[in-house]
Amino acid sequence: MYDFIELSDWQSFVISRLSESWQEIHELQKERCNKLLKEKEEGLITVSGYHDVLAMALGTPEHARKVRGEGGFVKPSVFFNVPRKKREFVSKGMLKQRGALLDETKKMMEEHKKHEAT
Repeated sequence: MYDFIELSDWQSFVISRLSESWQEIHELQKERCNKLLKEKEEGLITVSGYHDVLAMALGTPEHARKVRGEGGFVKPSVFFNVPRKKREFVSKGMLKQRGALLDETKKMMEEHKKHEAT
């Protein structure tokens, strides 16, 4: 079959997947997934990005930098069409204005504290 899989390893894998305990687990997960899909269609739950039906059914959080089932080199931002963050350029004048506003706010807070203390 595959050169990198030993026949004995493959046979033990197949036997484990055909066991009753595995079939019970598989049916449980299948029922859970179908229930969540039905709830999604009825609008009872919302799914988006990492918080999808598969992650909820398996009860495992998704890895932050991987997309399950899409290979190791597919980034979530590409797969889920997340727009790139735009850099916000702030002029020096705007920084001075923010600083002045901050100073004014601090003064007002100090005056308010003094007024409350008396």
